[in-house]
Amino acid sequence: LQELSELTQKFIDERGWTKYHSPKDIAPSLSVEAGELLELFLWRSTEEIYKELEQNEKFRTQVEEEVADIMFCCLNFANLTKIDISQAFRDKLKKQALKYPVTQVDTVEKYFALKYKDK
Repeated sequence: LQELSELTQKFIDERGWTKYHSPKDIAPSLSVEAGELLELFLWRSTEEIYKELEQNEKFRTQVEEEVADIMFCCLNFANLTKIDISQAFRDKLKKQALKYPVTQVDTVEKYFALKYKDK
């Protein structure tokens, strides 16, 4: 991730975009990019999506590009806010592991029972 983070910053710096980027602007940009990824899956079944990803190179490329745009936004946001994204990810995974123990969420029914037990 460090290499990708550095590539992201270099790309932005070379174009003089730093002055236009702030957490306030990048957070909504991330949402826009995620929306563009979602649009590719709209009105398709799970089976259709997997088939398209395997057999349709244009569709697969579109998905890859949207995922890359999302990653770019995430790395840019982390750079701007000085978040160590690797550590933040590890910390979040630890929290999720405690919140959702394997033996208590190994089925959909158990997952939802645990998730909504206090609601």
